[in-house]
Amino acid sequence: MQIIDFFIKNTAKLPTRSSDNVTTQLYAHIIKHKESSVEMILPGASIKIDLGVAPRIASAYIGLLFNTAAQKALSVNFVENFGIITAEDRDFLSANITNNGTGPYTIFHSQHIANLVIVPSFIPTIQRTNI
Repeated sequence: MQIIDFFIKNTAKLPTRSSDNVTTQLYAHIIKHKESSVEMILPGASIKIDLGVAPRIASAYIGLLFNTAAQKALSVNFVENFGIITAEDRDFLSANITNNGTGPYTIFHSQHIANLVIVPSFIPTIQRTNI
């Protein structure tokens, strides 16, 4: 089993993983005036949601950050299909989310808002080939 260390803001929820799923679940970190809060996204609008965690991924791996199935079903999507995290990334994660649905969408503090999958990577040897 591989271990990933996360730096976590004091009020953020620790990522979780179920034994029957390859994804790590990440949660919204919405704090206003030192209290748990919510964000509402109106139809056609976008918002950046803090996830409150910063993973430390080993150099032989990359992380793929993507939307949840529940949000997709409501036409609430990441602005980009997925985010890429490497060993060089040290910032806390966030998700840019847009509401393509017909009604407002509310995101609550500690709501499952993103998934993270870690996949092996390699650095290829580069060589020139003459045609």
